[in-house]
Formats: sequence, structure tokens, C-alpha cells
Amino acid sequence: MPISFQDVLTAITRDPSCVVAPVDILTVSYMPEGLDIHDSLIVATALLYRDLVGGDVHILTRDEQIRELHSVPTVW
Repeated sequence: MPISFQDVLTAITRDPSCVVAPVDILTVSYMPEGLDIHDSLIVATALLYRDLVGGDVHILTRDEQIRELHSVPTVW
């Protein structure tokens, strides 16, 4: 079932549990070395939010490189 990008944006905007994280200098400062840029941004966002909320943050992934970092708990 195809869904338009506008429909996705509308759903995200209406759901208070969805957060679109900015890629700003603060997020970039959390980027670990040794990963491709996309994986590094995923980990950086998790680390930043962990520090901001002061609690547990997990990444849902099967990516071995992210899992081997052990800097953020992974699930899967």
C-alpha cells in the first residue's frame, strides 16, 4: 500500500510520540568514529537523547557495527 511523503509528515506531526530530531552541531558532536555517516547519526541521536532525558535509550537494529560499539544498547 503506497503512502505519500505528505501523509507520513502529517502522521508524524499529529503523533506526540514522534520526534523529528535535528541534525545540528550538538547532534554532530556525538557522532562516533568508525561508522558510515548514516549509522553515526543514528547513534549520535540516541546518545544525545540519552543525555537529554537522563534515561535509557535503545536502538532497534540488526546492524553489527552499531551493536559492536556498545555505546547504546541495541534491541533485536
